[in-house]
Amino acid sequence: MPADAGVAVVKMMADDHWATDILAGAALGVAFGWGLPTVMHLHGHSTGDGRQDAMPLMVAPVPLAFARGGGIGVAAIF
Repeated sequence: MPADAGVAVVKMMADDHWATDILAGAALGVAFGWGLPTVMHLHGHSTGDGRQDAMPLMVAPVPLAFARGGGIGVAAIF
């Protein structure tokens, strides 16, 4: 995390990015890095009596990069 902040400061000093770009990127990073795993694990897989329920299907959006652009895909764990 300190390296991310350092890169952000250097990019602003080099006039390569606006502060709003960096804040928006940080917000997306927090949303996907902390929020998505938190939301996906809210449904617990334990019944409380030691038995394990069947895992539900988990689906998440995935950014894709290609030579001529990018897009968004879907990854699933089942």
